[in-house]
Amino acid sequence: MESRALIEAKEAGVKAFDAQNAGNMKELEDIKRKLDEIQRNKDLLEGINDKLQADILTIEEKYSQSEAEVKCLKHILAAFVETKEAAAKAFDAEKVEIMKELDNLKRKIEDIQAIKDLTESENDELRSEILATKHKHSLFEAEVKSLKMELNELELAKDVVVKAFDAEKAETLTELDDLKRKVEEI
Repeated sequence: MESRALIEAKEAGVKAFDAQNAGNMKELEDIKRKLDEIQRNKDLLEGINDKLQADILTIEEKYSQSEAEVKCLKHILAAFVETKEAAAKAFDAEKVEIMKELDNLKRKIEDIQAIKDLTESENDELRSEILATKHKHSLFEAEVKSLKMELNELELAKDVVVKAFDAEKAETLTELDDLKRKVEEI
């Protein structure tokens, strides 16, 4: 009679353990699902980060091209200045000939001034583009920094969940060992 009660108690204990184990397995699956979701989010953030890095490289390349254009325009402007200086020296040396070609030179000077004005206007536009590019770059850096912080928070949360799972697993295994010993003692 006592052994029957003991067997029923053990069977009840085994059923309780099976129920608790099923609950633990469900919770483990939930944690695995959450971990997979966190990994997908991490992969998505890394993809976004890679795209932002590519955008930054593109912007930097455009910025370098703009600098090269500005340098080229400065060379053109220097050439125009040299042309103007040469014209002034020629004017001193050949005053009579210059007087005959005065109308032609006035037109050339107007053309040079128009080009100079156009160059200055283009330089102003390039400066504005450079400032806009720098602003965009700083916005991208801020967004990348924000995404990195969010990724770090997600990784910390993942670590907390993993530690909690490991602790619960250890506790479950300890309880399982205790139950096994009790079953063996019986």
